[in-house]
Amino acid sequence: MSQQNKKYNIEFVLELFDNDKFYIDKLCHYVKRKYHITVKMEDCKDGYYNDDNKEIIIKKNESDKSKLYTLLHEIGHVILCNRDYLNYTLSFPFSHNSEGMKIYKNKNKIVDMLREEVLAWDEGQKLAERLNIKLDYKSFGKYRNKYIFSYIG
Repeated sequence: MSQQNKKYNIEFVLELFDNDKFYIDKLCHYVKRKYHITVKMEDCKDGYYNDDNKEIIIKKNESDKSKLYTLLHEIGHVILCNRDYLNYTLSFPFSHNSEGMKIYKNKNKIVDMLREEVLAWDEGQKLAERLNIKLDYKSFGKYRNKYIFSYIG
């Protein structure tokens, strides 16, 4: 095999393991193995983590890049919730009602919700770094900021 063909074969193999679909699959396996959480791609408005059903739902009609970023964020919620559940609930006393559903009726609840969302984005970014998932930090930051602004109003 010529050096040129070897170079192209190596580049092809590297591309297989350095793309958003590969990273999504890697994250799905990670969250299943570590937290027993299933990831599903469905028709939905936005992605979310459902702790009761132990599942993360990702909007299936998004680009792979958007799915990756959303999945990192939702796993960020999983990490925050599972690190120390009592501390988690005490850290955000205003953001959940008695059923655990978010409600947005006063400033305290809005601030707690924003704190939790920003921390979930941060945890997702840290996870990407730990798992050697290559992020375009500028693109990730724009995506994160778009959603943080959407939480405000």
